[in-house]
Amino acid sequence: MALETQIQTLVVRMCEKHMNLPSSDARLLLAPRAIARVRDYVAAHLNHPITLDDLAEQAGYSRYHFARGFRAATGMPPYAYIVRERIALACQLLGERDLPVAAVAAATGFASHAQFSSRFRQMTGLAPSAFRELLR
Repeated sequence: MALETQIQTLVVRMCEKHMNLPSSDARLLLAPRAIARVRDYVAAHLNHPITLDDLAEQAGYSRYHFARGFRAATGMPPYAYIVRERIALACQLLGERDLPVAAVAAATGFASHAQFSSRFRQMTGLAPSAFRELLR
């Protein structure tokens, strides 16, 4: 039994070394398919509220494991990823259509025009209307 445990430990260490991961990070990894499902879900639901529970369910992990694993895999927490994707969609909508800024805010899932404008300015350095003018 002790030999079996030592062999299992050796195999785990070899896999960690081969994957070039510290042993503590190996527990944080999410399956690539889980990450892809979450990204697809976010893209399809940007105009709706998205919760950590929604994302964890899509990935098939607990909230805690998902949040830590997503950050380890993408370099950002889930909420930051959602906001980044919403702002990217907003940039696209501001450039392609003549929608009012309030409509863009609603179409990208922000709770209010003010929240959208504040977050947009924070991430791009420009107000949404100034960004639109820059594209014309």
